[in-house]
Amino acid sequence: MRRWVWIAALVCGTVWLGGCGDETPTTPSEVRIGPVVTFADHREISIDFASNGAVLTGTLYLPLTGSGFATVAENPGSSWEERSTWADVGPFVETLEVGVFSYDKRGFGASGGSPVSVEPNAAFDALADDLVAAARALRDVGLVRNDRIGVLGSSQGGWVVPLAANRDRTTIGFALSFVGGAVSTGQEGLFDDLSGYSVCERSELSMEEINQRMREAGPSGFDPRPSLLAMQQPALWLYGGLDFSHPAEFSAELLAEVDGVAAKPWTVVIVPDANHEGIAGGTICQSEGPRADYITPLAAWMNDLFGT
Repeated sequence: MRRWVWIAALVCGTVWLGGCGDETPTTPSEVRIGPVVTFADHREISIDFASNGAVLTGTLYLPLTGSGFATVAENPGSSWEERSTWADVGPFVETLEVGVFSYDKRGFGASGGSPVSVEPNAAFDALADDLVAAARALRDVGLVRNDRIGVLGSSQGGWVVPLAANRDRTTIGFALSFVGGAVSTGQEGLFDDLSGYSVCERSELSMEEINQRMREAGPSGFDPRPSLLAMQQPALWLYGGLDFSHPAEFSAELLAEVDGVAAKPWTVVIVPDANHEGIAGGTICQSEGPRADYITPLAAWMNDLFGT
């Protein structure tokens, strides 16, 4: 699960935030908000926040003018250890006029603490706590609209998004998941092997045959289904039709099953020409090249959600 470059692919003072989680709230967090720094095409604000004994730091990217922005706290993929740059999130921020708060993972970059365990259950639990704390930190940024704070996860981060969303339904009002979040970790690893992604060479197996083998294998490792069943917020699930790391059609099938059990305010979109890295027409492991169009479905979904 490589870094998805396109996006994963959103005053000064010190304030205190209390816990308001629905399941397991993080401890009260000290948040330090830096001054607004204006560039030629956008604004940035440095934010430090505490989560489970560590101080994490990141950058909030905002459009050049205006206020009251819908904003997402971003949890990236497995190999993405430091915050997104403006080059990564610029198209998203400028075109959709939203904010993106991206932070260094604990133990990397400018963030304190120790890196989390590689064991998925422990890792996802800790990463979800950090994502909740990041979302809460946004509540004290004057340029952010507090009733439009969401969370975003790409690739591995898609498993973390539902966990975080369930822990604070008051702060987290919506969710975005890019190329991840529906199948179990065991099924995702099986898909990597069957498709050839693990060796960056497409296998001869058809997608129908691969999907059938995953159905027969069933979930193993970390299974997101319980958190998906509990999740209540509106969500957009974006997948790539050329993604051979996270199965688009099979993920859509699993999300439809969850929706059938407990009706969800969710939208699932498969962008047919996108690979796992968000490259239009990209080969199995291609990470550089023209970006697939994720902006159009994002804009349509956000317009439906917020009416703007």
